Amino acid sequence: MADETRLDTGPAATRRDDAALPAATRVESGASATRVDSGERSVPQPRRSLFNLPGALEARYRIVEPLPTAGAEAELLIVQALQDGQNRVAKLYRPGIQPKTEVLQRIAAIAPEHVVHLLEHGQSDGLWYELLEYCRFGSLRRFLRGRPIQARYVERIFTEVFKAVAHLHESGIIHRDLKPENVLIRATDPLDLVLTDFGIASVAEASQHFTSASRTVKYGAPEAASGVISPKADYWSLGMMLIEALTGRHPFDGLSEPVINQRLATRPIDVSAVADPRWRVLCRGLLHRNPEERWDAGFVERWLEGDTTLAVALDDAPARDPGMMTPYTIEGDACTTAQELGVALARHWATGVKDLARGFVASWVSEQLRDMNLSRFLLDLADDTRLAPDVRLLKLILRLAPGIPAIWRGEPLQNQNLVAMAAKAAAGDDAARKWIDELSAHDVLAAYAAAGDTRLAELERAWKANRAEVQAHLDRLLATDAQTRLEAGREDDRPPDMDALMFGQARLRPSFALHPDIVQLLLGQDHAAVLRAQVLAMSAEVSVECPWFNVLGPVETLDAAQLLAMKAAFPQAQAWANEVRERRLRDEQRDIGRAQQLLYRLDQLLGEMRMLQDSDFGGSQTTSRDTLTELISAFRELDADAAGVTANNETARYLRNSLTRARFAV
Repeated sequence: MADETRLDTGPAATRRDDAALPAATRVESGASATRVDSGERSVPQPRRSLFNLPGALEARYRIVEPLPTAGAEAELLIVQALQDGQNRVAKLYRPGIQPKTEVLQRIAAIAPEHVVHLLEHGQSDGLWYELLEYCRFGSLRRFLRGRPIQARYVERIFTEVFKAVAHLHESGIIHRDLKPENVLIRATDPLDLVLTDFGIASVAEASQHFTSASRTVKYGAPEAASGVISPKADYWSLGMMLIEALTGRHPFDGLSEPVINQRLATRPIDVSAVADPRWRVLCRGLLHRNPEERWDAGFVERWLEGDTTLAVALDDAPARDPGMMTPYTIEGDACTTAQELGVALARHWATGVKDLARGFVASWVSEQLRDMNLSRFLLDLADDTRLAPDVRLLKLILRLAPGIPAIWRGEPLQNQNLVAMAAKAAAGDDAARKWIDELSAHDVLAAYAAAGDTRLAELERAWKANRAEVQAHLDRLLATDAQTRLEAGREDDRPPDMDALMFGQARLRPSFALHPDIVQLLLGQDHAAVLRAQVLAMSAEVSVECPWFNVLGPVETLDAAQLLAMKAAFPQAQAWANEVRERRLRDEQRDIGRAQQLLYRLDQLLGEMRMLQDSDFGGSQTTSRDTLTELISAFRELDADAAGVTANNETARYLRNSLTRARFAV
């Protein structure tokens, strides 16, 4: 059993491995050793280091010895815990260098089966530091010594590293610098390999990412030179380590960085030295220069299970050597491949729109890249006059660099930025509102979804579903509004503009467009509470004059889609309420004028009655009686007319009080 689980068994195998190690990494048993093979530990003499331990570690650890480092970002020290004597590795970043804390937090949260255990990290005495598990058996480099490793051992090594890489990706991290030196041997019986050195790792929130071009060139994926990577970049590095283990030689041994880049651009990796056809297929799949065609976890798992139906896409070399081309320069970026051009156009969007419209891109593709299919695509874009200039550029970018980090008019489509732009739009920023609206109007999310961006595909689906639900509630509100108008005898001959109500294109003010709210509800935090407070204020403003506004139910009990429907309908409800108030004001003004006229007429009638009382009709009772009858009849008509005055203002009240007194007099 031991022979099946150990990388090397028996004294001969052990001696072979240790003897072949370079002095810098050899595991020895002398006085300066860091490995404990016997029962007693030798006390190593501390070597000079550029750094002393920061205060956060100094009280608990002492320096045993520095480790050799090839990079310049940090110094590695083997340190010993004063309390239990256990060795650890302290990584001390140089002044001014700060690690990616988000990556470190995720690494610390990952179960340590596949990554070196990050015991703590932080800042002390102005320096950032990490405290790591110490793997005394060294790195995978000790087994890659210029001769092939037996296939059964290679499969154990490959499986261990593959599981670690897949686990890292599942945790949302791209390593970006996989190489033998960054694969540590935690144990040999059974073999246990773990990943380390996440100095340039990226948090994977999209299918691909803009990054710096920092990488180890011999193991770095071709696309990393352009600053665009995906998790598949780590599988390229895994393939490079695999071919080195199988053949005993790295394909780029002895080559300079410019020559390596030229090789990557002009020809596929030669895997003919891999004798076993099964392993050769795996190497070809992992080392495909097009990340879209490169194998990932799903393919590797099928290969490990023995699937013989797996195929590898043809890896064609470009027609021209980039060294013989005139680069396409844009804002300081020099591009020699289609993917590099796509990345540069995305980075410099406004310039890209102009260059595309002026024919600069089409000319370079035709004369320098000499890609007839791409030239035809550019001609088709130019012929489609329905496309907005920004949409035309987006389609070209996705053709040149499929899977590029999602971007629209220079703004990344990461969740955090989408929420920030939506907040600006909701606050009345017209530019942000236009940017948000264009995502829907130009089907931007759908374009990225079609290119394989699963995050934006899900967002597009949720966005459309939310809009449909809001529309259903909005239709109910507007139908109630129309019925109320009919019952009130004030039917609106113009049908409601649903698009305008939903998206603020006509009747609604821009601040009431729903797209910003939808984005914040889907991606933000606690926006439902903010939206509910807004709708409560709206309801308080119009509910008295506009009862149909609350037909969906009490605001406190409504879901997000119902709240959005009420917010969308608010301008119409507000217009209704204003109309009711204006009509009420007109009625009050009319009643005031009418009451004033009636008061004037009442004063006349009462004056005539007093005159009748004081007049001498020459003893003619008949004349007096007829005149009084006419005056009383006119008073009764006036009294009946006054009943139609419904206002409750001072003039109306005075009229009613005067009529009450006059009735007794009459």
